[in-house]
Amino acid sequence: MITLAAALAATSLAATPGHAGEPAAAAAPGTRADARPAAAPRPVTLPTGERVRLGPDGELAGIDSPRGQEEGGGAVITERVDGHVYVIPLEAAARVEHGEWDREQFDVTRLSGLDPRRPAPAQRYAPTDEEAHTLTLSALDRSGTPDAEAVLDAYNLDTAEHVHLDFSDEGVATGEVPAGRYLLTAMTGLVEGTTAIAMQVEALDVHGDEEVAFDAREAEAVDVSVFDAEAEPTSLTIGVQYATGESLGLYSHDQSHVTLYTQGEGLELPGNELTAAISATWGLGSTPAYNAEYTRAGSFFTGFEHRVERSELAELQIRQGSPVAGRRRVLQIDSEHSALVEGPVDSLTRTDTVYVTGNTAWRYTLWDIAPDGSEEATYSSPVQVHEPGTVTRRTINTGVYGPGYSRPAHMLGRLGDELYGDVSLFADGQDHAGGPYDTEGTTILYQDGEELAALGNSLQDGIRVHGLPPQEETYRLVTTARRLDGAPVSTEVSASFEFTSAAAADGAAHELPLSVIRFTPDLALDSTAPAGRRLRVPVLVDGAAADAGVASLSVEVSFDRGETWENAPVENGAITVHNPPAGGSVSLRAELTDADGLTTTVTIKDAYLTR
Repeated sequence: MITLAAALAATSLAATPGHAGEPAAAAAPGTRADARPAAAPRPVTLPTGERVRLGPDGELAGIDSPRGQEEGGGAVITERVDGHVYVIPLEAAARVEHGEWDREQFDVTRLSGLDPRRPAPAQRYAPTDEEAHTLTLSALDRSGTPDAEAVLDAYNLDTAEHVHLDFSDEGVATGEVPAGRYLLTAMTGLVEGTTAIAMQVEALDVHGDEEVAFDAREAEAVDVSVFDAEAEPTSLTIGVQYATGESLGLYSHDQSHVTLYTQGEGLELPGNELTAAISATWGLGSTPAYNAEYTRAGSFFTGFEHRVERSELAELQIRQGSPVAGRRRVLQIDSEHSALVEGPVDSLTRTDTVYVTGNTAWRYTLWDIAPDGSEEATYSSPVQVHEPGTVTRRTINTGVYGPGYSRPAHMLGRLGDELYGDVSLFADGQDHAGGPYDTEGTTILYQDGEELAALGNSLQDGIRVHGLPPQEETYRLVTTARRLDGAPVSTEVSASFEFTSAAAADGAAHELPLSVIRFTPDLALDSTAPAGRRLRVPVLVDGAAADAGVASLSVEVSFDRGETWENAPVENGAITVHNPPAGGSVSLRAELTDADGLTTTVTIKDAYLTR
């Protein structure tokens, strides 16, 4: 049975210190340092042949199926448990259910190299014989036939745990459960070549033995269309999310081959215990043009019919660059609840116009792909709600690439004696988080001027250092990252961050107060600027210094890749650079001291080139 693992409390990076990984370079005595897996996870090929990609934040980013829609390709079950994403194609669901395939073969978070270190799971409640009740679940498919391959799940709303169910060959599930409130879910029609899939959700108060028989014939169709007759349907996602952040749902690449049905009659829960979502997308050529999502708090959909009108939508104009000629791209749009909304591979250095509904928060992600198909870099926007009727213009994957303030997705934190987290050292000129896959570097942590730990990777890939003293001390974190992907700009980024830190009196995790310096000139999509001209380069300060105040800020510029430097006065928040002849390189270096006397520096070799 495709049941969910024991429920664990959902945590952000600020509450989950670091991730499991192999030890990095030797640490100083009295400390322990570990390298976290790279921020850009590797693609995963499932046993069924699907190729799955995750974004830098671990969310599902793309699925490529080796089969067409008529052969059952593209339809998958997605689950999110304890920070891990599971992707199970429909054709594999029965084999996983009957134990022929290990469910862990479909844990794409673990297989991609992103394996978040988990807090201790909540203790599973084991009822005594006197208080145990037998819960029996079964399901009929849309034809009225008992579905031996149905996905059946029972979730205890009181303890935030999934019930262990035993399954008969006929697909009947039974489990011993304590009295309490339960959310029951049935998914039927999960077989290869299916044309009708149903998802039904029901709430049940258990005070004795209970039998629940789902009948998919009672579910109603989901039909979401869009006003643009030229747009082609590309995906439909239906799912539920529990208060813990776990989710369970269905995803189909193409609405034209599989009809999804839903039922949630009489389901009324507190809004914080359940969120249901239906997401639909349509494409125009290679652009994921229209993206709509509709949610309900505390209930589930019984069918859904809606035509998306232009008045519901916000417009996003997304300029996409690349510092390397010949690169291609995948642009994808996703929301908090949708699995993914992805356009096909197409040429880079272009502008796409996409539309999103204004009732939910959306994010766009760009995958920078080499001519041989290898994925070289990934950049993502923050999650943001856009008001209907508004127009937002953004540029992604264009310099100057350097340290970004991409919290909470990328940040440093402390828990007890441990420092953990990462900094996006190659954030793009508009502070999109991410960066190249192929980098190398180092990180050194100093405490009051003495080396405390040395690691064989940069902050781009993340760190963990143990053994920090409990009292407040002053620390300096020095890191360098070098690109190995052949990109000619921001070939090396170095930064140092000075901060004070002590273990929290209540033992809680907390974010460390870092400052970053960013350069944001108006560059072409290939990260170049006109030769021989003056260029205004804005200098921005984010993070702790932006709040506490900047005591001093100095900037230098180099035209020989850092061999020599000359001062560049900061006037009205910017410096002026006299660009060298065509083919030249401009490197930038800055140092700031905040009102508390703490210093931050950044050096970007080959910040941009001239043409």
